[in-house]
Amino acid sequence: MIAFMGFGPTELIILPIFILWIWMLVNCLLRPTLSFPGGGASKVAWIIALVAAPPIGTLAYFFMVYLPRSKQRPVSG
Repeated sequence: MIAFMGFGPTELIILPIFILWIWMLVNCLLRPTLSFPGGGASKVAWIIALVAAPPIGTLAYFFMVYLPRSKQRPVSG
């Protein structure tokens, strides 16, 4: 059995997904309502998706909301 710092293969897969889920849930809760495509109803739908189906909702939120929005930010300088 391969172990890294006391973690087995299952933990090495689940732990990053759990951290990403927490990160996306906090991002969704703190993001202004108007920054969501569709406004407030969209924000509520994303919160429900993140809580009801964590792995799928997390990946969908990351690729559909978080990444496109982060690419739109202007570079300071």
